[in-house]
Amino acid sequence: MSPRNRTFIASGAAAVLVLTGVLLHGRQGSAQSAQSAPTTAPAQHVQTAAVRIGSVAHEIRGEGRVAAASGGIAQLSFAEPGRIAAVDVHAGQHVTAGEVVARLDLTTVGAAANGNIQPLAVQQGAAQVRLDVATRQLERARRLTHSPGSELSPEAAQVRQDQARLQGDRSALARQQTLLQGGVAALKDVEAARQQVALDAAALAADRAKLPDSLLQARQNYAQALSDAAAGSAALEAARRGESNAVLRAPIDGVVTSVERNPGEWADAGAVVATVVNPDSAQLRVALSGDQAALVEAGNPVRAGSAGGRVLRVVRPLDPTTQMGQAVVAFDGAPRAAINSVLPVDIQTGVHRGVTLVPSSAVVQDPADGEYVVFVRNAKGTFDAVKVTLGWSQGGWQEVHSQGIKAGQTVATYGSYELLATGASGGDE
Repeated sequence: MSPRNRTFIASGAAAVLVLTGVLLHGRQGSAQSAQSAPTTAPAQHVQTAAVRIGSVAHEIRGEGRVAAASGGIAQLSFAEPGRIAAVDVHAGQHVTAGEVVARLDLTTVGAAANGNIQPLAVQQGAAQVRLDVATRQLERARRLTHSPGSELSPEAAQVRQDQARLQGDRSALARQQTLLQGGVAALKDVEAARQQVALDAAALAADRAKLPDSLLQARQNYAQALSDAAAGSAALEAARRGESNAVLRAPIDGVVTSVERNPGEWADAGAVVATVVNPDSAQLRVALSGDQAALVEAGNPVRAGSAGGRVLRVVRPLDPTTQMGQAVVAFDGAPRAAINSVLPVDIQTGVHRGVTLVPSSAVVQDPADGEYVVFVRNAKGTFDAVKVTLGWSQGGWQEVHSQGIKAGQTVATYGSYELLATGASGGDE
């Protein structure tokens, strides 16, 4: 039997104590009468109901607070400090993921984001073009170094000619030396050939000094272009990041539950500007005593106000300070209740089926012995008191156990205490 129904029955029994005193006094006064007391009570001013067979659920009643599940709530803040230029939402407004919630004044965010994106983009584009040109020049210089040919510069072509001429001079000198040894050539011819070699070698050295190091220069040009392109890209990225950080967007679909800052106010990095909650992620957190937590299991049906749901999980062990547990309830659909609102909760922990049910108002407690009694109408139209054992109660119906009560019988509801006071006879349990 639920605590509420027990309280109701007990309070009614207390009210009848006065009537009981009168009853006892009346019985003492009538002891000298020759006529005995009636064994049944009259049916005047009594309301009735039929006994039925049905089901009754055991329920734990309490209160639950509506909360958002993990990932269903977002507290929005700027990544950089700045002055708020605009707040584009209000409390209660529905927003979609990506929708703008608020914006910062770019002049207060940083120089990188203060209208510099377009010129930085142009500069970065030009730096990239220079890098592409330097890359091609470096590749050409490497190719020419390993495979010289028609693409040589004029200076390089002159060196090639000098090298060929010097090679011819050295061949001529070797021939004159051979002829000299054979007595065919004169010494002066050998000296003339040696002098020509020296002249052409000097010319080659001079032309080589004029020859630029194309590979070295190409490498230097490429390194500078690469550095310029990287710096431009970093500056542009910083500007874009600053502009992005100056715009606050909703990360989830939901409802704006609060707006903490107004246009013109300063917002520190990380300070909450607005909160967005997805109503579909709402859960119910129900505090449970230790005894209640032991009865509740995942899957138990729940009624929370006008909404239904089921227990997702029960948090155990109990909190060491409060000795309370908690049931987390998932709603069957999106609840109408707002986040942080409190709802009355009934958690159904079990069902007794095919049991005998009477209206809760039909059960009274006899103050004389503490037994519970139901008054059943007999064939004469009066009522007999039948002792019962109580089970569970739900929705104004009480589970009772007694051999003297059958489905379809009529029992007294309103007026049961008067019947008890007038002395209806007790029946077998």
